[in-house]
Parts: sequence; structure tokens; C-alpha cells
Amino acid sequence: SAVFSVIIGLALQDTLGSLFAGLSLQLEQPFRIGDWVEVQNGGQKWSGQIQEVNWRATFLLGYSDVLIVIPNKILATSQIVVFTYEARPGRRSQAFRLPAENDPEAVKRALYAGLREVSAVLSYPAPKALIVETGEAWLTYKMFYRSRISAPNTPWAMR
Repeated sequence: SAVFSVIIGLALQDTLGSLFAGLSLQLEQPFRIGDWVEVQNGGQKWSGQIQEVNWRATFLLGYSDVLIVIPNKILATSQIVVFTYEARPGRRSQAFRLPAENDPEAVKRALYAGLREVSAVLSYPAPKALIVETGEAWLTYKMFYRSRISAPNTPWAMR
């Protein structure tokens, strides 16, 4: 009888661990449905948007539309960075092909000035402008920046 109890206890250990971790997540609510999170546990890292939290697991929709299921027992011992749905910073880039006769430093100054006018563009980390391609009569500039956006790969106009 004691051996049977130990076997049942060991068999239910993961299930009960996830159950109690799930209840803890439901009570504490460190994130909400729709929030973007980065979860790190040991050498593993997951990123995505919270889709569902139940007693057993938390479901994330990854950046490549992949459903990631993380047992709550693992989530309870993980480092979690929460970005709210409205304020998730995203990495962006935009390329511009311009005539080669333009002064590259003047072009970069104009690109930086233009980005400062866009309220969704974050000032930190600072945007970066690089020449990424050259032709006989043109140069391709590429701006790298971070923005406040609601979801990855959401197009928005930069004027």
C-alpha cells in the first residue's frame, strides 16, 4: 500500500506541479492574453504572444505563427520578460535607394531627422543608418531602428 502510494505520487508529480503552477499564474496574473513575452529557462528561450493560460500549460503564438506550449511547472521557474501588447518594441529596417551624387552624411542626417519625427520609433537603442549596396549611379541606405508596434511584421508608413 505504501509502495503504491509512492508510485502514484511520483506519477502525478509533474501533473500536480503544473496544476499548482497554473493556479499560481491565474492568481498572480503576471501577464494577460495578448501580451508579448520572452521566457527563458536554462538554455531554452521562447518568445511570443500569450494565447491561453490554463491549469496545465501556457500557450504562446511565436513570431513564425508557431504554437508554443510551455508547461506551467516550467514557466513557474523561468525568467519572464513581459511586453504589453500595445508597447512591444520591435526591430525594424527600411531600405532607400538614392542617387550616388547625394552626400552620404547629409542623407544619413536626413534619415535620422525623419525617424525622430515618427512617434513610434524608439530613441534607444539609437537608430543606425548604413550603406548596404552600391551601384554606378545609386547607393542603397538601410535604416535599423526599434519601434513601438502592436505586433511583429505589422506594416506602417514612415513619412
